Amino acid sequence: MARGILVTHRDGSTSYVTKENLNMPKWNFQRLNYKRMLGKGPVKHRQGDRSLGTFNCWIHGLDEGQKHFSAQWDWPVLWSLTKTLSFKPTNPHFIVHVEAEYTKRHYEKADLSNVWQTHKQATLKWYDEWQDQNLWGGVTETGQIVSNPLAFQLAQYPDLLFGLGLITLVIEAGFPLILLIPSVKARLLFPAAVTAFHIANFVLLYIGFLLPPIAFLIFFHLVPVHTVVKAQLDKFLPARSTQ
Repeated sequence: MARGILVTHRDGSTSYVTKENLNMPKWNFQRLNYKRMLGKGPVKHRQGDRSLGTFNCWIHGLDEGQKHFSAQWDWPVLWSLTKTLSFKPTNPHFIVHVEAEYTKRHYEKADLSNVWQTHKQATLKWYDEWQDQNLWGGVTETGQIVSNPLAFQLAQYPDLLFGLGLITLVIEAGFPLILLIPSVKARLLFPAAVTAFHIANFVLLYIGFLLPPIAFLIFFHLVPVHTVVKAQLDKFLPARSTQ
């Protein structure tokens, strides 16, 4: 690790990639080597795989007990390395193989003289059929896409995604302006857009922030809403006797 990450190039030569080559801080570089290359995903993945209920399994098409995030990290790591180093797939220096090693020293609390080490090693291999793909969720050991198919299709249209990002920025930054809009119907377009945005995040990116749109109701005068709802309920509920 002191020398960097051992990589094999397309022309068969080998070299070491260092944190200086990738312009990465030391701890980020070690996280890349110790975790991603050894198949350990971010905390979000562990949270997403923990205690999935029946509804979550159904909405994501999973069987009971099946992990939500189970992608291999070969493609994301290799593509990140080569893009950062500006190596195109046709370049003889394009990285096609990476070796990752991790040695951890352990101590026994009751007896600090009892020391032992565990060693992990992983190899990442590049497949040429990946070069035209834009994969968010990673790939399986056989190179199959592990992500939402709709998200994968949208990823092929960067201009569309850029436009959607601009619309999101306008909605998020300009939301307080609805206080200056007199028409209630026009103001309702904002919470509707925010609700659609959070639902899209849930469907495409598995981000489960579905309740925040409710908070935007504070921008509305709710007394008339209460009056209307109360009047409708009084039609169907029996009259309440007063003491």
